[in-house]
Amino acid sequence: MKKKKCDHRIWVKPEQKLEINYWSGEEEYVWEEGYWVSAEEDIDTHRLKCTLCGEIGYYSGAAKDHFEGRNVQSWIDETNKKR
Repeated sequence: MKKKKCDHRIWVKPEQKLEINYWSGEEEYVWEEGYWVSAEEDIDTHRLKCTLCGEIGYYSGAAKDHFEGRNVQSWIDETNKKR
C-alpha cells in the first residue's frame, strides 16, 4: 500500500460558538467554519520544517543548494548569524 504524502497542513475543526443576536438580544449558538492552517514552522532565515512529517523546506533554490552543500552562499550564513 502506498503511503499518503504529507501536505503540510492541519485541519482546524468547526466549532460551536455562543453569540448574542443583536436584533433580539438572545443568546444563540452558531457554527464557525473549519479551515486549514500550515503545519510548517521557521527553523532559520531560509528554511522551514513540517511539524507533522519533519520534512525540511526552503524559501529559494539558492537556500536549498546552500544547506545541501552544493553551492555554499556566504550571505545566507551572515543572515542566519543576525537572527
